Amino acid sequence: MLAEVTETAYEVGPGASSLEVAPGRDPREGPLAALALGARALAAAGFAGPALVLATDLPRLTPALLGTIAAWPSPPGCSVAPVVAGRPQFLCARWSPAALAAAVELASAGERRVQAAFSVGEAHLVGPDELPSFDLEVELGDADDEAALRRLGFGALFRT
Repeated sequence: MLAEVTETAYEVGPGASSLEVAPGRDPREGPLAALALGARALAAAGFAGPALVLATDLPRLTPALLGTIAAWPSPPGCSVAPVVAGRPQFLCARWSPAALAAAVELASAGERRVQAAFSVGEAHLVGPDELPSFDLEVELGDADDEAALRRLGFGALFRT
């Protein structure tokens, strides 16, 4: 899906996708540390612009929504995150260069809260009223466990 929206993409994980893997991930360190590894990989590749950050537990996310977030009409140095049920979705967002740099710095200092980095610089939170053609509850519904997968319509994967 990322290949439909961006040219350069890294997986920060065990190498389960076809993407190039950013090395060094310890899953116990949390999402901010993972985000920092991805930001370092992008910087090492010479990329200095805003970047899409995407969690892997969003099975109903569409390239259309991801592309809309990537192209959101705001200043280039602005981070953009959709909001679902009053909660910003920092792990399906466009991160500004300043926020990416903050992720690296804060993760190195032991910070674990993703919001601490996202909040650096200008940020725009996009509510459902600004994205009326998308069902954000479904597209950004995370599948952390069997109950969540069933809620998102993947019940056929499990024996009853």
